[in-house]
Amino acid sequence: MKPKIKYLYILTDRGFGSEINNLLYAINYSNKKKYEFILESSIWNFKFKNGWNDYFYSLKIDNFSVSFRIRLLKLFISSIGKNYTNLHFNWDSSSLPIKQKIFKIVICLIKGRYIITSFETFSDLRRFTVEEIVSNMNPFKISINKILIKIWQLRLENFDSFKKTKIIGNDYIVMHIRRGDKISSGEDILYTVQDYIDVMLNLNTSTNTIFLMSDDFGTFLEIKEKLPNYTIFTIADSERNGHIQSDFNELSISSRKNEMISLLTEIEIARNCRFFIGSHRSNLYRLIEYFKLNNCYSVSQSTLIDP
Repeated sequence: MKPKIKYLYILTDRGFGSEINNLLYAINYSNKKKYEFILESSIWNFKFKNGWNDYFYSLKIDNFSVSFRIRLLKLFISSIGKNYTNLHFNWDSSSLPIKQKIFKIVICLIKGRYIITSFETFSDLRRFTVEEIVSNMNPFKISINKILIKIWQLRLENFDSFKKTKIIGNDYIVMHIRRGDKISSGEDILYTVQDYIDVMLNLNTSTNTIFLMSDDFGTFLEIKEKLPNYTIFTIADSERNGHIQSDFNELSISSRKNEMISLLTEIEIARNCRFFIGSHRSNLYRLIEYFKLNNCYSVSQSTLIDP
């Protein structure tokens, strides 16, 4: 009888929404393939001590009994990490730079026949996910929702202070407005504050409390000016003027931790709101949609199938 294939998924240095969504897709992929899922988060850019378990109870990541090869892979990845080479490369390319060739060879030598890694399967994972979205959108979202609810168990005792707001209950609207590298990189276009307001007004709701989830404090000031009769909250720092992931990755551990606490606070507020408004091209929008499953409205008119 063949051993069960172990699927080692490595969290890296993408944006938080991208990392979490890809993790959800990977667990779904692993479940459908009947692999044994194992998470490696020692080089995760949101780590401040242990990685995944800095923030969440679930997903045991230090099960050294799984196999000697897995232990070697974890040791190699944590030792080499992202400081050795750019880990986001095309595994199947025949013309890799020398460092990536060496990295690939070592990974292949260590892992053997019955271990696969997210490095080598990432393209197949994306294809698999798109096919599920196209063929069974609603069942796919429900499946991802179940995985998300299972793994999203916050370790609040690890936070010095989980930020609080004056919002009580769930009769409020969350607007998620991205600026920064999401726009400058061309991943999405620049939507005006009025675009988000127009989506809200089309809901014909009597709800007049808004929580703004944004990487740019200027959008908060603009919304307050445009909607003087609404109660509007945000926890965005007054100096924020657009998130740049590469800049975030260079922050100190304590600064990254504080940023994460703020983001997790925003996500908790967003997942419990009555209506959520954002752009479907944003990973955080899709993450909130996987939490809520309904009452999410996008300013984006794009029909692009993007997991």
